[in-house]
Amino acid sequence: MTQISPPGPGMTRREWSWGVRYLLFELIFLPRVLVLLNAWAGGLLSDAWVNVVFFVVNFLAVGWIFRDFWQRTFRELPRTWKKSLALAALGLGVYFLTSLALAWLLERAYPGFGNVNDASIYQSVQLEYLPMAAGTVLLVPPAEESLYRGVLFRCLWDRSRLWAYIVSTGVFCAIHILNYVGFYAPGLLALNFLQYLPAGLILAWAYENSGSILCPILIHMGVNALGMVSALGTP
Repeated sequence: MTQISPPGPGMTRREWSWGVRYLLFELIFLPRVLVLLNAWAGGLLSDAWVNVVFFVVNFLAVGWIFRDFWQRTFRELPRTWKKSLALAALGLGVYFLTSLALAWLLERAYPGFGNVNDASIYQSVQLEYLPMAAGTVLLVPPAEESLYRGVLFRCLWDRSRLWAYIVSTGVFCAIHILNYVGFYAPGLLALNFLQYLPAGLILAWAYENSGSILCPILIHMGVNALGMVSALGTP
């Protein structure tokens, strides 16, 4: 039986500990803190710019927490970059085809079905396209991949490969619908959760097989870039 190698440089206990703490803060508090601060300032920023501020703050915080992890990742690039680029292209292609098939099935089963998170993002994109596009494509992928694949998937992988996939993918899907709980029907949110499963699984697979966090970041950037392009044609 072939032995599967660990997916790239692991995290130290300090990085994992602070990563988990920050992930919980990011999920529960950070968006609400920014909204409250903006309200306290008299609504100085539009919803789109509040999102942009979130992207920047999140990117800087994650970059600081995982600065040593990133240094270790960059040191591995001479060995991993070719494989990372090849698997990123493959992963992006599989994601695109899988997402099209899933969207087709959902539309046939539930005519008029839409993704509530996409609708919210597209609304902000229409107001401030360039800042939202830059944040979504350049800042979100490194931050999210460091947290969901670097912290959750990589650290759980050492204990259980199966649970690494289940937990990291489940949390990744849940974060995209968490802010809409209580505002939309549970059935609709469950279907939205399902839409993020292909991305969560493919990103974890890319990290495991490339040996570098760079690979899922590139796929994530490509996925978000496709979303920003499609937003241009959204009324």
